[in-house]
Amino acid sequence: MIRSFSTSFTIFLLFLDTLAALLAIRVAEWLRLTLNFGQEAPEAWFETPWGLYIILPITWILILHSSGAYSPSQTYRAVLEIFNLLRALVIAILIIAGIFYFAYRNYSRVQAFYLYTLLGVITIGNRGIMRLYFRLTGGRKYDSRRLLIVGTNDLAMLVAKQVRSYAWTGLYLAGFVAEDSESDANVDVIGSLNELDTLVDDQDIDEVVIAIKRPAHHQLLDIANRMYKKNIKVRFAPDLHEIAYVTVDVEQIDDLPLISLRDSVLTPDERIVKRLFDIAISISLCTLALPILLVIALAIRLESKGSPLFFQERIGQDMKPFKMIKFRTMVKDAEKLQDDVNLYDDDGNLIHKRPDDPRITRVGRFLRRTSLDELPQLINIIKGDMSLVGPRPEMPWMVDKYEEWQLKRFEVPQGLTGWWQVNGRSETPMHLATEDDLYYIQHYSLALDLMILLRTPAVVLTGKGAF
Repeated sequence: MIRSFSTSFTIFLLFLDTLAALLAIRVAEWLRLTLNFGQEAPEAWFETPWGLYIILPITWILILHSSGAYSPSQTYRAVLEIFNLLRALVIAILIIAGIFYFAYRNYSRVQAFYLYTLLGVITIGNRGIMRLYFRLTGGRKYDSRRLLIVGTNDLAMLVAKQVRSYAWTGLYLAGFVAEDSESDANVDVIGSLNELDTLVDDQDIDEVVIAIKRPAHHQLLDIANRMYKKNIKVRFAPDLHEIAYVTVDVEQIDDLPLISLRDSVLTPDERIVKRLFDIAISISLCTLALPILLVIALAIRLESKGSPLFFQERIGQDMKPFKMIKFRTMVKDAEKLQDDVNLYDDDGNLIHKRPDDPRITRVGRFLRRTSLDELPQLINIIKGDMSLVGPRPEMPWMVDKYEEWQLKRFEVPQGLTGWWQVNGRSETPMHLATEDDLYYIQHYSLALDLMILLRTPAVVLTGKGAF
């Protein structure tokens, strides 16, 4: 049902496991000095080598990852998770013992025993405390994936049972949607099939599972297409037949197979690496650019009244809106004049940005030419609204004009810079820019991100396509 934890929750687990390794090292040293078991020796002999503070956390994280400790399918049951953690501990003991033999032969064996024991106890204890907390509070509600089941029959009940078994992983059952003939079912029905679109929006649903027995072919395709336009994952329970769609994948949960019609473009590992990279680079850039940000804000304020910052609603990953932050480059209430400045190409496609836009101020024109107006978006990146590299976040009214194939650009984190920006920028019409975004999605890699970041300064300095 859920192949991977969310990026933020995985990073939280990585932090806890790293902290467990570091804490185990320090407490093991303290116990060796305090309890004084084993051979007597000067206290300096029991001081932990600094290299171990780097080697042990990295080794522990890699072993946990290979043992499935960050996979919901291998941790959704407490017994299964404890087994995987104990297996990881045995592997870690063998590897760490080898490291001690080759690199730190003077490390106390009693101290090593404390270290192994503490590493297991703290890690398992962290997971146990989390499970207990989520059980007492009704499941993990923060950063959860909200799921809606279409159907109220015994098949739907089986799906619901599996969903509840995954509750601590972040899967949350919002309720059931009934067909007209099932409206009196004795389950938590929150609406009918005719209200599905409204329910998905009101309940902030992330996934829909269709569990209708012997549904009509057109009914399945209608639901799938409606949800696809909303960027909602659709999964089918096994009684379904003759499904034609773009991408089909089968996932097994115990004895229940589910057919997924839409899966994430990036793998869980790629998302974690991308997010950690974004955080590290953005915080560094914000620190270095702080004097420049203050000077720009002052220049904007001196030229025109109003806040130096401009907050605009944009559509981000998975079609979710957020407030994008930029330096203000236009006159007050510029958005009210949008219809007066819109241009269209020969094929009727909207060209949103134009070089002679009368709404742009003098300072604003310089900021746009140098792309300095985009610097506050580093805050969006740190918050998780955006990424350093990806398709540009789009305005809601422009998304309404998108064709269905163009919506795939929202399946990855939206970026500060991207393949479109380094290959034409604003000179490229919207429909061609989307093709550039799809090229980036199809060829994504961390190496491509680095290449785009390295090419971006040259594009900014030349000012090509920037207005």
